[in-house]
Amino acid sequence: MLIARLDRIIIYLRIVHSIDFYNHGEYPNEDVMPNRCGMMHVRGAPPSASQWGTDDNGKTLVAQKFVTDFIAGFNNRIETALMNETSLNESELNSLGRKDIEKEVESFITANCVELAKDKWLCPLSGKKFKGPEFIRKHLTTKHGEKLDQVRQEVHFYCLRLIL
Repeated sequence: MLIARLDRIIIYLRIVHSIDFYNHGEYPNEDVMPNRCGMMHVRGAPPSASQWGTDDNGKTLVAQKFVTDFIAGFNNRIETALMNETSLNESELNSLGRKDIEKEVESFITANCVELAKDKWLCPLSGKKFKGPEFIRKHLTTKHGEKLDQVRQEVHFYCLRLIL
């Protein structure tokens, strides 16, 4: 049962995240993944007892040194291939199009201040008219705070996508 769950996780990693667990690789998209083992490759049958022998109950014995060497090598390959973390500096983030949360909120407020005439402004979200943009700003922060929070959240997720 545990092996079946592990196989599902490995298939999930391959299909959703393009990670080839057995080959210790991560690919930018599915088209460049090696298909030597077919589209789906999961663990086969356990090795025969002829390689290491069996115990009194008929279970296959595996040498402890083989297991520890395999685990150490596997972990080393996984860490070097998949666990590389790169961090971007401020100029790289800015060149990728990082957005400032407060600037985006300010542009949202500005976009929702429509001048109809001299000393006559409209808030398109509510349809109310005001004497100036500072009143619309107050109106947006008090009555439409969820819209401002939504803008903040969208900018936050956008910036997270740049980092990841």
